[in-house]
Amino acid sequence: WDRGEIPLYSRYVLRSTDEAQSFGDETEVLHRKPHETDPGNKMIQLASGRVVMPMMRVTSAVAGGYPVGTLDGGCYTSDDGGRTWVEPRQWFSLPMRGVMAPTAVELEDSTVFMVMRTQLGALFGSRSADGAETWSAPWVTTLRAPESCPALTRVPAGGDLVIVWNNSLYEPYRGHYGFRTPLSIAVSHDGGRTWGRTKHIETEAGWEFTNPAINFTSRGGLVVTYVASPMDSVDRPGRFGRSNMSLKAAIADIDWLYS
Repeated sequence: WDRGEIPLYSRYVLRSTDEAQSFGDETEVLHRKPHETDPGNKMIQLASGRVVMPMMRVTSAVAGGYPVGTLDGGCYTSDDGGRTWVEPRQWFSLPMRGVMAPTAVELEDSTVFMVMRTQLGALFGSRSADGAETWSAPWVTTLRAPESCPALTRVPAGGDLVIVWNNSLYEPYRGHYGFRTPLSIAVSHDGGRTWGRTKHIETEAGWEFTNPAINFTSRGGLVVTYVASPMDSVDRPGRFGRSNMSLKAAIADIDWLYS
């Protein structure tokens, strides 16, 4: 791969029929395309059975190992349990670096709601009414954010949404447009239009808390995993450390979300 060229990626999925004790042969989703996934791009399965994989499309070359230009957002879909895949029918974009780390969830009315990382001072959202094939123009949510990955899911019982993100100020002269602390969690009762019951999972000056994932247990537990790393410098523009990155898990009962 030449740093002056658009990077090409291949993506595969593996299937397990024994609760992840073993996996079968890999299935190719895409082969050497400028389409990439992010740690937050988890697959979801809709009530119809369709599997949806949020994806980013690199639209410009990279310089110095860091993308310039924009990335577009879209979703690969599969209607046979992940055995074959269809490329996004629609890609959508945003200014500056564009659409990053899209994460999606199906709402009670079968609408698919997507949230994405941006360089615009907040998380942006989009909706699809046709099973993640076409999307509304992205809009700014009420969640302020630097350039960092969110995680989005639904509470198993009921239609409430849960999001984990870096709830910090937008700072245009700082690397990644702000600090990646605190790492916060919030609940939406109206399909992502408004958010409340915000709590900090972890907050500490001089640290980065990033790449979250949310899972619920069969016993009513909530598990948020994320990466924690001390920064090398907090002075503008700032510099991430990442020489010693810890994987952490915050564990609570679902009731804690509403306390």
